[in-house]
Amino acid sequence: PQYDPAKAKQLAQEYEAETGKPLEFEYVARDDTLSLRDAQFFVKNWTDAGMKVTLKGYAQTQLIAQTATGNYQLSEWRLFGMPDPDADSYFWRSSSIVPAPGVSLNFPRYSSPEVDAALDTAVGTTDEATPAQAYTTLQDNFGKNVPYLWLGRTDWMMAATPSVNGM
Repeated sequence: PQYDPAKAKQLAQEYEAETGKPLEFEYVARDDTLSLRDAQFFVKNWTDAGMKVTLKGYAQTQLIAQTATGNYQLSEWRLFGMPDPDADSYFWRSSSIVPAPGVSLNFPRYSSPEVDAALDTAVGTTDEATPAQAYTTLQDNFGKNVPYLWLGRTDWMMAATPSVNGM
């Protein structure tokens, strides 16, 4: 979905009109300075749209536990940055779902036969064009059903100098 604050406000108002309650949720994030700064940015935007958002910060290990056990409504997460999506595919498979409060690698516990078939196609071939087509199907499904909401990108890197031995 595209960023559309007016539409978000409209949908929040529609939700409140239908339920008699404001659209309310808890957003969990890492409790370090940069993560909380980013989280506060998102909370302000959601609040401006008429949503009632409670921000709760956790240490990284606690955030992982909360999210993997399904004890969250919306969780900040930095993952899925591999150049080849095959490496992240187990996070998206229906077979990775464990009911809460068990530890599930499919964090939103999103099940889709279309996603599973796309993943099987992508990892089951040596043809270079087929995985790209399969991951397009997966992306289209995620865009339509929104089990994940990508709000940013984390670039990972390793840096060293010649004085670091063994690099």
